Amino acid sequence: MNSPDEMEKILINMERLRWINTQSLNYILINIPSYTLEFHHRGKVTEFKVVVGKPRTATPVLESEISYFSTAPVWRVPQSIFLNEILPEILENNSYLQDHHYSVYDKAGSKVTVNASTLKEISKSPRQYSVRQSSGSHNALGAIVFRFQNSHGVYLHDTPQKQFFNRDNRALSHGCVRLENPKLLATQLLTFDNSKDKIPELEDAIKTYRKRDFILKQPVPITITYLTMLIKNGKPIIYNDIYQLDKSLAERFHQNIRTAIVP
Repeated sequence: MNSPDEMEKILINMERLRWINTQSLNYILINIPSYTLEFHHRGKVTEFKVVVGKPRTATPVLESEISYFSTAPVWRVPQSIFLNEILPEILENNSYLQDHHYSVYDKAGSKVTVNASTLKEISKSPRQYSVRQSSGSHNALGAIVFRFQNSHGVYLHDTPQKQFFNRDNRALSHGCVRLENPKLLATQLLTFDNSKDKIPELEDAIKTYRKRDFILKQPVPITITYLTMLIKNGKPIIYNDIYQLDKSLAERFHQNIRTAIVP
């Protein structure tokens, strides 16, 4: 028999499952608390490890679809990361930009030569500037990025920091989702899309860090969800509530129950 706490977990996560709208039999499901991505395709399921956002930069719950992915991406650094993390490093270390393959651009999109004079201007009006990281093995997005429309500016991507996938706690990113084996997912997406003939081109683009967009003829739905309990092989599996979201949903359940029993 399930304990009261387990029953509450089951109810909370049944409610979350009810929020998922996709009707497709073929889809990508990312579950934040289990740090996993599942590609459901043609009756098969391939599971991948992922890294998700830290509690203070949480990965959002969303639904969208992947219509393309790219190799050798250039990372356009989010303004919050530039202001809070990169700019202090630039001001402290003259070689930081070059060491990390970053370039600074002004609002017109022109590359800025960083010297004592321009650094003073950047420091005075940092929101007038942005930073990009060139493609290559050093790039924070790795060799492949999978993009999908969403209002949060997050995406799914490779990473050079492969060691993080060996950790039990993988809530480590700024909000985007890092994928352990992006080449395998890209290959499976092309196969599912009846585009196996593009796989050699994909492999060459990854090997040589050559920019290439791979457009899917049939976009694949992607859902990022937050399930702290799943039933697997008939048994409940409980995951760490890394963003502490269960409590507020449980309180809503209790409030609804109290409201329902008031005469």
